[in-house]
Amino acid sequence: MPTVSFTIVDKVFDLYPEEYIFKVGEGPQAQCVSGFTALDVPPPRGPLW
Repeated sequence: MPTVSFTIVDKVFDLYPEEYIFKVGEGPQAQCVSGFTALDVPPPRGPLW
């Protein structure tokens, strides 16, 4: 998995795969889950971007 970088006010924040991928379960039943979640905020408070 790639390193994900966010830039906020000219400062770069790196997230490494071990920081955003979570292992759920043990053994052959284990699964990897992304820590990123989509969020759609409707008006009047959104969209946020």
